[in-house]
Amino acid sequence: MSEQRLSFQAMNTHIEVLLETENPIRSQQEIEFALRRTRMFFHQMEAICSRFRPESELSRLNRHAGQTMAVSSLLFAVLQAAANAFQETDGLYHPGLLHQLELTRYDRSFELILAQGGTDNINSANIHSETSANTTCKTAARDCPFELDANNLTVRIQKGIKIDLGGIAKGWTVDHAASFLEKWGCGFVNAGGDLRIFGKRRGPWLVGVENPFDTDSDLTVLSLYSGAVATSSRIKRSWNQGRKRMHHLIDPRTGLPMETQTAAATVTAPTACQADVWAKVMVLLDRETAFSWIEKRGQQAIVVDENGQVWGNEYGLA
Repeated sequence: MSEQRLSFQAMNTHIEVLLETENPIRSQQEIEFALRRTRMFFHQMEAICSRFRPESELSRLNRHAGQTMAVSSLLFAVLQAAANAFQETDGLYHPGLLHQLELTRYDRSFELILAQGGTDNINSANIHSETSANTTCKTAARDCPFELDANNLTVRIQKGIKIDLGGIAKGWTVDHAASFLEKWGCGFVNAGGDLRIFGKRRGPWLVGVENPFDTDSDLTVLSLYSGAVATSSRIKRSWNQGRKRMHHLIDPRTGLPMETQTAAATVTAPTACQADVWAKVMVLLDRETAFSWIEKRGQQAIVVDENGQVWGNEYGLA
């Protein structure tokens, strides 16, 4: 059994790839090629989907809201996944909240926000004063904020809406990287906590669930043979804005940062794309509703409330 690892930065997070192969026909050059292709794919998807890059394909699309625009097959595929997630969650996952997110001053990568000392110098009242953004959000929540034409690979974003794919593009990319690497063996792709297992292995993968209040410790360890796991947290990407503690998770029902007792949620799912979305829904909903929602999908879930208390369903913690 040969083990290869790859670590790099992309999509504003740390990417880790582990590939195990026992096929003697596969040469070291083939394995290295596969890992290079994986790294290139992540950088390619970042260049397409990043809202922080003015030259990205998504940014160009946002600048032409209200118009029908031709897009690449890769961007179209991610937008299709976002539309599917919007429908499945009845709008609780909403890709059309970029304007609302920017009102929190999360208009740069989180790493840049921290490097610039946060956003303490900005008055948090600005978030509530721009009521037009809230109105736009509530109107858009009834319908998917964009229209797709699969025959022509075109997209039309509703006028006044800006799309953010940060809640789904990473998981989608992880899934496709894992599918590609499965040709060479088994392993996992982990993008900042969005993890997808691929291939067949004799034993399970042990996946630690990080404590959001103490990142050096794990709450528990999941034993997984397949599928994916993801965590959504309003603790990790949060910052002070005036006297208010802000975070990056927007409630599509209000257009404002979520007000919830849940600090973080970890869920399993068949794919990383689904886990990425479902974890956010778990944070948004009240605990009882959230567990009912995830149990209908037969998945494990672990929730940590703002006091540090840990909750799990029958598929997860006892």
